[in-house]
Parts: sequence; C-alpha cells; structure tokens
Amino acid sequence: MFGISLFHSAGATGHVFTLSRGTFQDRGIGWSGLIGPMTAVAVVPTIAQVINFSVEAYTQDRQQITVSGSIQARLNGQDAKNSFDFTVDKHSGGYRSRWEALLQQSIVEQILGPIRTQALKLDISTAVTSQPQFEEAIRQAIADKTNPLVARGVTIESCSVSTVEPSDDEVSEAIGSKEREDLLSAADTARHERRSKAANHERDIRTFEAETNLKLEMDRSKLVAEQGKNMVALAKSEAEATQARLEPLTNIDPGKLMAAALMVAAEKGKLGSLNLTTELLAAVTATEKGG
Repeated sequence: MFGISLFHSAGATGHVFTLSRGTFQDRGIGWSGLIGPMTAVAVVPTIAQVINFSVEAYTQDRQQITVSGSIQARLNGQDAKNSFDFTVDKHSGGYRSRWEALLQQSIVEQILGPIRTQALKLDISTAVTSQPQFEEAIRQAIADKTNPLVARGVTIESCSVSTVEPSDDEVSEAIGSKEREDLLSAADTARHERRSKAANHERDIRTFEAETNLKLEMDRSKLVAEQGKNMVALAKSEAEATQARLEPLTNIDPGKLMAAALMVAAEKGKLGSLNLTTELLAAVTATEKGG
C-alpha cells in the first residue's frame, strides 16, 4: 500500500527513532509499527558497548609500549542519535553505517592523552607492570563532566587495561631475560643458603657427637681408674683380714692345728668320711714324737 511497511527489527533493547520530513519522533525501546516510504528509522542500542583499544606510547626512557584493554560504554539515545548515524534498513534492520568504528575512534581520542602522559612518568621495566596506574589515569580523564563524550551521549561505565607490552620484541625479550636472571639468581642464593645451613647443622651435629664421645671416654677412664683403686683396696683388705686370721695360728703345732680343724669340721657336719692314712696319722703325731 503505497510503500507502507511494518518495522519490527529493533529487538527488545533498541531505542527507536523515526525521521519523517525533518522531524524526529521518539518511538521508545523495542518499538514496532507501520512506517511510510519517506520515513527513516534509527535504532540506538541501549545495552553496554564494549570497545577494545590498543594505544602506543613512549616511556620515560623513550621505549615504545602498547597499552591494550577495553572500555564499557553506554549510549544515551536522545543525544547519541545526533552524534552517530544509527540509521537502519527498514526491511532487514541492519545498520547502514559503521557507527561502532566511529564510537571507538571517539573514545580512543579521549583516552590517548592520559595514557601517553602516564607512560612518560614510567620507565620501560616499570610500565609493563603498571596496568592499575594506566586504568586510573583513563578513569580520571573520562570521569570529567566536561569530557566531549558526555555531550555526544556516551557514558563510560568502566575501563580495564589488560596488557602493557614493549612494542619492540627485542626489548620485551631483554626485560624477560632480566627477570629470568633475577629469578635464577634468587634461586641460586636460596639454594646456597639451604646448603650452607645444612652444612652448619651437620657440623654442629658431628661436633656434638665428638664432644659427647670424648666426655664418655673421659668418664669411662675415670670409672676404670676408680674400679682399679677399689680392686686394689679390696685385695689389700682381704690380705690383711687373712693375715689377721692366720696370725694367732703361727705358733700352734701343725699336727694339733690339723687335728683341731678336723674336729671343727666334724662338729659342723662338714666332714663326711675320714680315711686314716699313715700320712695323716704321721702328720697328727709328728709334733708329739718330736716333743
């Protein structure tokens, strides 16, 4: 009917505007309806847009680095429709222009200055580990209400710097080599300290064992010496006791002494039997005959 068609390609999150005879009409989010042949349709996405970036900069020591990351931006339909071309094909719903590339360019233009300023504060070895510092520099720059992005209907919700790398592969390898050397040096130092502690510990153990053995030998020597003294004293005591017991018997006739011993043994029951040999009788009677 005279080119009138049904538009229903905005989806649930597209903010639809129509332009007819130079007049914009706000149709709202997810609108669908009949449009004439002379009506243009623009759909501004309301979901957050993730814009990736990769910016080159120079460090304090004049080394080139590449700062990469992403920014999450949200579009305000009323303002963004006047800054970017969101016109869609009325039949397919596809965008007729590359507004995403223009949005990315606009954002990169605003973060380029803060990134390069921050890079000039750092040397190359510090810069490659300074993602949080670059994030903070970007955040401060885009948080300013006078930022041109605000007027263009672009609100930055968050930013993330994923990598900061030297642009020159040789510089990157040199930084990695230095880090590897530092790690290897630290590992060698730790290994040497462990071995040194182990050696000192082993030496302390051996010294303790030697001192202990020496003390044991000294104690053993003292013990042997004391035992020797005790044995000598005991032998001397026994000899003196024996001499004291035998001294009263020195003047007794041997025959009488033997006879007395036999009598004592018989009285105590220690004499089982007695063979009277001529030698025994001779020994007993020897004194009497001699007398």
